[in-house]
Amino acid sequence: MSGVLCLGSCSKDNPAPDPIVGVWVRDYYSLSNASSAFSRFNGFYLPNSSTSSGIFGEDSYTLTVNNDKTYGIALAYPGPDSTDNGKWLKDTKTLTLTSHNTNVPVNEFSLEETVTSSKLVIAQTFTFNLIPDATLASLNAHADTVTSWSDNHPEAYDKYYQPADIKVTFYFNKK
Repeated sequence: MSGVLCLGSCSKDNPAPDPIVGVWVRDYYSLSNASSAFSRFNGFYLPNSSTSSGIFGEDSYTLTVNNDKTYGIALAYPGPDSTDNGKWLKDTKTLTLTSHNTNVPVNEFSLEETVTSSKLVIAQTFTFNLIPDATLASLNAHADTVTSWSDNHPEAYDKYYQPADIKVTFYFNKK
């Protein structure tokens, strides 16, 4: 009888791991919340594909979340890969990743959906330098006359870029 009691009390000491614990592979990104000046990016969808890189230039993005509150990130690039590790903290609304590398800023992601045993959806707003929709339309109107020149002089467009805050939603599947 005491063995049964021990098992009952022991199970309370070892709660089930948080569903976020595991190895997650980015499936796709979506973009949203761009201002009206950059509205063409709202709804932009970028799947994980062997023929296209992610929006940060990576070929793959793997997030490993461990039960001991540590994490690892592996980004595979066409050139050298990138890795990071540190501590994670999750509440009902956010996932915070604090790198062991003091040069890496703390990353706080919003939890866009309830984490399940197979799906993780997180988001963060990033600032990108982009050409506003109206400016791009004007440039494209003259594309026939400037395309070959502009292909060889991309710096000519530098003056048109403006900072744009865009929400990037990351969709991960558990490996």
